[in-house]
Amino acid sequence: QVGTARDGGIPKGTAKSDEWGFGWAVKFGQHTNTRWMRPLVGSPDIDEELEAWYEALKLFWQHQHMQPSKRRQARGFSQASPSSSMLATYAHRRVMRDCGRFVGDLELARDVLKGLCEIYKTIFGPEAFLPQQAEIFSQQMLITVERFLADGLVQTWTEALHIVWRALHAYLISTGTRKDEWTRDGQGDTVLRSNFVWVDDDLAPLPMTPEVIRSRRQGQLLRGMSSPSKCDRLNCHWGKQKQWFRYDASMALNFAYAFQQYELRFPCPLDCRATWPAFSPTGDDVHFTPGFAADSHRHLCTIALGAAIAAERTIHSYRATLASKHAAARANGATHITHAVTQAHTRHKTIEALLSYEKTQPHTFAD
Repeated sequence: QVGTARDGGIPKGTAKSDEWGFGWAVKFGQHTNTRWMRPLVGSPDIDEELEAWYEALKLFWQHQHMQPSKRRQARGFSQASPSSSMLATYAHRRVMRDCGRFVGDLELARDVLKGLCEIYKTIFGPEAFLPQQAEIFSQQMLITVERFLADGLVQTWTEALHIVWRALHAYLISTGTRKDEWTRDGQGDTVLRSNFVWVDDDLAPLPMTPEVIRSRRQGQLLRGMSSPSKCDRLNCHWGKQKQWFRYDASMALNFAYAFQQYELRFPCPLDCRATWPAFSPTGDDVHFTPGFAADSHRHLCTIALGAAIAAERTIHSYRATLASKHAAARANGATHITHAVTQAHTRHKTIEALLSYEKTQPHTFAD
């Protein structure tokens, strides 16, 4: 039971990363006839120099056999970055520690990594290690996507997928919520229908019946609550900071209006609001998986904006766009939009993490 509890405390992204890194250790072991389960801590068979060489050789072998991601392939890279091999090494070491196994010193492996990085830079140029962040959306791009959704122009999509993505599109514009927070792959936390409730003029919650939802009018508020995130696993910090969305049917990108239309077309029984996802590709209790969410968003952007623009933008682009828009507003004199306000929207753990998403405009830099 203790082991089960411990496994439950591992973030789902980290768990998948550990499986991936362990898989690479298995491949290396099968190719070189090497044990991927290292000696138990305290075993007399431990040779610290041998373990250090194991880490270095595995790092080198992994780099030689890893393929670049699709995004790096599109940029002309025929090999994965050496840092990918190091991430696999870290993941395998986490598994070894969890199993009570000895992990070797990484000093030798780090020297190998430095050498691999220099070779990689020589082959692929000085920009090979520049971090690639998703590009932001312009306002016109966001409006164009909304129009395609409102008019049902994605030919292979169902009505439900059009309507839910119209609500999601507006929600992500307003909050920049990470994909893992509103999707589910198996078990785990996600944004639910119960995370949203309409409130009266005194901000008291109203019953989420179809009659109440249908009665909402200009200026009234929809209260939201974020789901647990990678930096706030129990939602202790940001869960108490409610999200507020003002109803405005005249605004194309208004989330409160789009979510009202979604709920009216695909109503949720009151006793199911705590279990149904807030955003379902079929309008019911079916969850978006992370993979389907990414694929459907890519398809939507390709149809609405063209393949070239879509290739540089992901669901994470909403997050970068929101931070950048707030930064631009501050630069133009909107003093009420402080970094704290932006952080409350995006729920970054620190201001420093938030600043990495703020894109400096060319003219601002030049001036």
